[in-house]
Amino acid sequence: MKKIKVIAKHSRPLNLLAIALLQVMLYFFVIYLPYQDLDLPWRLSPLDLSLIGIDLLIITAAGYLINDIFDRQTDALHPQKKSIDSYEYSPVLFQTSYWILVSLGAVLTLFLAWKFQEWALSLLYPAGTYLLYLYAQRLKSTILWGNILIALLCLFPVCLMFLGEKPAILALQQLYPDQYYKLYLVISFYCICSFLATFIREIIKDQEDREADQKAGVTTIATAFPINQIRRIVAISMLVFTALLILCSILLFFNLNTLGGVYLILIPTPLTIYSGYLYQGSTESNDFRKLSHLYKLIILTGIIALVFM
Repeated sequence: MKKIKVIAKHSRPLNLLAIALLQVMLYFFVIYLPYQDLDLPWRLSPLDLSLIGIDLLIITAAGYLINDIFDRQTDALHPQKKSIDSYEYSPVLFQTSYWILVSLGAVLTLFLAWKFQEWALSLLYPAGTYLLYLYAQRLKSTILWGNILIALLCLFPVCLMFLGEKPAILALQQLYPDQYYKLYLVISFYCICSFLATFIREIIKDQEDREADQKAGVTTIATAFPINQIRRIVAISMLVFTALLILCSILLFFNLNTLGGVYLILIPTPLTIYSGYLYQGSTESNDFRKLSHLYKLIILTGIIALVFM
């Protein structure tokens, strides 16, 4: 039981819960509920949706485990992190758990691909697993490439939902082009904002880990560039992110979605502006750690925003 608790802890259960919430919100409030009365060939049952969600969680949990396996020496130098070497168990436990998760995910993916005859699913899973492995092994210790990859992988839930309901979405495009255009705008907005928020948080995390990474000889944007240059990149990203939130609020008001516009103006937008204010005064690892947690909250409010889209 202790071993299971340790593995569960390093699988980041709260992050997995947020991903599960995103999957549910994305499907019901963006794809299904707005168009359920239209004559579309929906095919995902609650069980199918659950299996796709579990598959995504397995990919993510395996990614967290392999990241901690490769990062165990760096984590040992970080005061806020616990390296897997600090446990009484051998690293083999974590490696075995990783391969069990990868195998389970592969079997589940093949089953879903066979059931829906969507063989792109069978390619998406190994691609995601390999990219997370590559990130942990090599790309995390690069300048920006690892940050960009993680930000892009946050779009995985969208890919899975589109593949799951591909016939209905194609029918929506052909039969109801105006409705499809609205769906396209919402999804595009979500993808861009999700990418920017995750990208910003990844750079902030690199700044949080700067001292430990320097001691371990790991190269990241935080160890390779002066802080003033990094601040410019983050400031521009935050500015674009804030502008997109405001633009989306205006578009929602023009489309008579007052509740959605008010939500974006009152919650995610002020939090993003506040994060920019805090960032300008951040110098220590603890400052960046608090900012990283704040961006988790911003991302969560973005997930909840899907209800109003």
